[in-house]
Amino acid sequence: MIEETMYLCKKDEFTDNKKILRKESHRAIIFKGDLLLMVYVNRYGDYRFPGGKLDAGETKEEGLKREVLEEVGAYITSITPFANIKTRNIERFKLEYDLFELDTYYYLCNIGDVFLEPNLDEKEIKDGFEMAWVSLDDAITQNAIAMKRTKKSLVIERETRMLHIIKEQATSNEVAF
Repeated sequence: MIEETMYLCKKDEFTDNKKILRKESHRAIIFKGDLLLMVYVNRYGDYRFPGGKLDAGETKEEGLKREVLEEVGAYITSITPFANIKTRNIERFKLEYDLFELDTYYYLCNIGDVFLEPNLDEKEIKDGFEMAWVSLDDAITQNAIAMKRTKKSLVIERETRMLHIIKEQATSNEVAF
């Protein structure tokens, strides 16, 4: 499994003697031919991998399946671990913490042929989530544009990094997509 750490703060600011808020997220990499199944977020103009956080009591597989079904209406039929990107930053919202660390796990997934209507939550509706089949290069290009238009975004930077990792792996023929 590929593992990387991204710092959105100065690396030396991230020390063990500080209070760290740790979370994790699980995301699906789904290909159909040369196209990726992604979520386009109208509010920010970027592409994201479907997925999210686990609900209480869910396994990683259960949570990933639920999130993909909710966001893009697809049933996952197989899951293979692929990568983990650990993102580190200064915590700006929960003042009892100094730092924030998010482990985002990515899985290569296959899906069935049947799609249901996505079941988006209020925030996802407000942000304009839309299911999209997009080429790897188009997703990278659009996310680069989105990063120039918005303030520093942990999500867009992380998702763009994963798109580049997929491209690197595909180019080196280390993984068949």
